[in-house]
Amino acid sequence: ANNKSKNLEENLPAILTQNHPKFEVIVVNDGSEDGSDDLLNILRKQYSNLEVRNLVTNNLLHGKALALGVGIKAARYEKIVLCEVDCIPYSSNWLSSLSQGFSEGRQIVNAYTGLDAKKFVRADAFFEALNLMGSALNGRPYSTRGSNMAFDKELFFGRKGFDPMLKKYDKAEAVFFNAVARADNTSTITATEAVNRSAHSISFGNWRREKSRYLHSQRLFRQGTRNTGLFEIISRLLLFISIPVSIYFVLDEIWFTVAIGTLVVLRQTLQLIIFHRAQRQFNERGLLLYSFWWDIISIPAHLAVLLSFKQRRTFE
Repeated sequence: ANNKSKNLEENLPAILTQNHPKFEVIVVNDGSEDGSDDLLNILRKQYSNLEVRNLVTNNLLHGKALALGVGIKAARYEKIVLCEVDCIPYSSNWLSSLSQGFSEGRQIVNAYTGLDAKKFVRADAFFEALNLMGSALNGRPYSTRGSNMAFDKELFFGRKGFDPMLKKYDKAEAVFFNAVARADNTSTITATEAVNRSAHSISFGNWRREKSRYLHSQRLFRQGTRNTGLFEIISRLLLFISIPVSIYFVLDEIWFTVAIGTLVVLRQTLQLIIFHRAQRQFNERGLLLYSFWWDIISIPAHLAVLLSFKQRRTFE
């Protein structure tokens, strides 16, 4: 938490009062100057399971990896859950629902985080989660949003913490997940009770910077997973390009045009059904039509981010 006293006041009680037999909540106060320390002192008197670690402000930018590392090292229990300061659990059984993912020897668990933000940002977060969680469920876990994940403390220190190459703008949780997550040790929880929501409302410019940070972090991903998300976008681009091209070259063959049109309608119908079921499961309301359009609009938006990122790297 860095100058997030409002988020702490609104969200922390819902985490501290989870319906779970034994747990602690560690807040790493990263040099806040907005009264967060006073608020946390008040909350510590009310909740015996709240622990606070303070990072002293200095001229160095700590970065998120250091703050998370401090919290993980301070934890007294062997199961660690990471949650953003602007996130609030959907249910009082959120923690118990996540803990079920550790059955059958699993060591790392991920679940869904929704955004209370502009519709295009919510649609993108939904698309991203559907891809990441779907890949994990199919035995190919490679990344996570990081604001709703759990893992064995032993797993973290077994690889000596976060990657030493991490910089302050890297996605530390995603890099860690990519390094340790495998089909046989990863569990993905899709239950509604495991959902949390973030009030991280961002503009298009901030969204672009967030995506750029994720692209930067991918350089630390293991080989074979660095461009997985890009391949998905390219496959959709090729699909949408192939439709008018195919129709143009066989315009005189009515049956072929009808066949292509039927396949497109079938694809979109199945996608809407899947979106509807997933959004109901994740408590995403009023997002169905935006998701439908984002399927198309996200392609040029992500390609623009990629080109901008490549240009910036060229001049660095």
